[in-house]
Amino acid sequence: MTFRIKFLILPTFFFLHSCDSGDGGAEDVTEEAAPEQFKLEQHYGQDDGLAKDATGGVKRYRKAAEQGFEDAQFNLGVMYMNGQGVLQNNIYAYIWVNIAASSGNAGRVKIRDIIAKKMKSADIFKAQKLARECVKKNYKGC
Repeated sequence: MTFRIKFLILPTFFFLHSCDSGDGGAEDVTEEAAPEQFKLEQHYGQDDGLAKDATGGVKRYRKAAEQGFEDAQFNLGVMYMNGQGVLQNNIYAYIWVNIAASSGNAGRVKIRDIIAKKMKSADIFKAQKLARECVKKNYKGC
């Protein structure tokens, strides 16, 4: 059985205000703006007529993920799992989903386990090691 997850997007009813300068650069996201940037990225992922840019989405999710925003960490992992805006990579998918699942969220644990079923034992071990290193580095450069 094959599982494909596009995005797990919660219903969002919020006022959006841009956290970037409009050039799509992730460097414009401040620590305080990471949750709003995540909301903006969720909005981009919805089919509401906004231009969709998976590569830009990866940049924005990565910036928020590096700042410890758990939802962004999870969605970044899902993007790696599905190859959306990045080359499909189960090791990186596992790293980010595992970090996001560390809070005990059952749905995220389930997705992590789905990813693990596609991996060899050695790759799971490598991903777990890289996830621990990522946490030690405060999610920078993972």
